[in-house]
Amino acid sequence: MINLDPNLENCVCKSNHNPHISCQNEYTLLEKGQALQLKPANHREVVKLIPIDGCVINNSTTSKCDGLFLYQNSKNVIYSFLFELKNTEKWPKPVDQIDKVRNLDFYKDLIQSLNILRKNEKFVVVGSYIPTKIEKQKIESIYGIRIISIIRQINAPYPDLKNYI
Repeated sequence: MINLDPNLENCVCKSNHNPHISCQNEYTLLEKGQALQLKPANHREVVKLIPIDGCVINNSTTSKCDGLFLYQNSKNVIYSFLFELKNTEKWPKPVDQIDKVRNLDFYKDLIQSLNILRKNEKFVVVGSYIPTKIEKQKIESIYGIRIISIIRQINAPYPDLKNYI
């Protein structure tokens, strides 16, 4: 089971727009036309979707990414997916937003408390901008993280993170 601090648990998406306007349901976050989802395959899998921007961090001056998926598979292995939803915004801004959150104490404490292995800690940018391979490698090197880049045009089906585990 994924046990969270009560402050984080209060931000977990439950249903349509509850507790945050971007929550489409407990498995999908929609922000300015971009979306990402992670659906459990069966009742033994657990998914918690936490909006970061506007719920965990409710401050307009702090750089932050859009959300965090926590996923526990049927073998009780937990994965985390910090993600940023962008339309045409060029990198490194979305990577910088992810990096800011991954270096916050609440996030580090969460990863540690859930015993999430480094290899199971994922960072995702969804958008229509496609960085070149060289540009992506350079930015990943600067930030010291690997980014899963998911290309999605507006009105395309919502990508499911299950395909990236």
